Amino acid sequence: MTHTPPAERPNREADAIDFDQALNYLLDHAQTMTGEMLLPLAECLGKVLARSVEAGCDIPPVPISALDGYAINTADLADRGETCLPISQRIPAGQMGKPLATGTAARIFTGAAMPANANAVLAQESTQLNHEMVCFSRRPTPLEDVKATGSDLKKGDRLLNIGRRLHPQDLALVASAGINQLAVYRPLKVAILCTGDELIEPGQPLPPGSTYNANRYLVPAQIQVLGMDTLIVNRVADTLIDTQAALIDAMAQADVVLTTGGVSVGEEDHIRAAIKSLGELHIWRVNMKPGKPFTFGLLGMQKTPILGLPGNPVSAFLNFALLARPFLLRCQGIEEHQRVSLRLPAGFEWPTPRHHREFLRARIDPDDPLSRVTLYPNQGSSALISTTWANGIAVIHESQTLSVGDLVEFIPLSSMNLY
Repeated sequence: MTHTPPAERPNREADAIDFDQALNYLLDHAQTMTGEMLLPLAECLGKVLARSVEAGCDIPPVPISALDGYAINTADLADRGETCLPISQRIPAGQMGKPLATGTAARIFTGAAMPANANAVLAQESTQLNHEMVCFSRRPTPLEDVKATGSDLKKGDRLLNIGRRLHPQDLALVASAGINQLAVYRPLKVAILCTGDELIEPGQPLPPGSTYNANRYLVPAQIQVLGMDTLIVNRVADTLIDTQAALIDAMAQADVVLTTGGVSVGEEDHIRAAIKSLGELHIWRVNMKPGKPFTFGLLGMQKTPILGLPGNPVSAFLNFALLARPFLLRCQGIEEHQRVSLRLPAGFEWPTPRHHREFLRARIDPDDPLSRVTLYPNQGSSALISTTWANGIAVIHESQTLSVGDLVEFIPLSSMNLY
């Protein structure tokens, strides 16, 4: 990653920076960090395009029928009343018919190539069969129900742009243009370190004062649903020397290092000191709740990015969604990283303005015709169950107050690959 040192870093040791400033700073310092690889189309789902894709041919390549019916030449229509034409051939999709004989009709099916001399298709429900004749009273116009060459795509049309994460419909579009492989970016490699002597693996007895390590499963899953690779998922002891050693090992293997815990101001929180001893600390604390103790820096001579999330799982969940995710997506080469943000009526009051930005676990009920936003009753940072109840995040901006019915910003979790 090529890094240009900022003229002025946003952090001050004593103060938290604004959320928008933190996010913009992260995006300004995120660059595509992985090389290209050529993959068969069947292996490209979820990968990120390293090169734009263009149609190599017209689609459809020849004029085709838009429906099941009869191909005719409108010059053969009777002057008035009913027209009856003998059926001279049958053309299923995938076969080329003979040139249409004057004064005849061809039985044709959806997607089949139009025979030469035919210029319209008559839907079968508009016709009647009389022995070997097809009869109809409608008078189709030239090119009616005929899909012209290139009517869907022209050769050279842009199909997909570089930096797009590939969805099922993208693969179908590319396949329809005859393309069977794509140049994509190698998945980003993210090393994950969980700090805290109190952390115990689920399934083990829980000693007094300990807690089960939810982040061990939360953060890797958040990364994996983005299509990235997790290299290390280790617990780190609460000492500076152990933290430094773990960071040195992680930055030697990964494109990005991500930690949970150890970023607060306690005597057992060593992430900030370890980053400063091994590289550069750029962000320490963001003016948001929950998730204030967020850290960003660069490690070693290679300037390996490190993102430090809080140890509280709820705070880690939101910090990842709102700050780490857009940074990682940009490093993966994804251009469209912005989250979807809606304005919906609040089903709650927020009478007291705050000096920080609040991110509240919330949901909209699909059966509510007004799509009102309701809050989980316990917004404490330890209420991890609120993240499974919620289907979105309500955002209360600095100095904002709300009455019931006022519009509030709502971010669907589904728009961030989190639901």
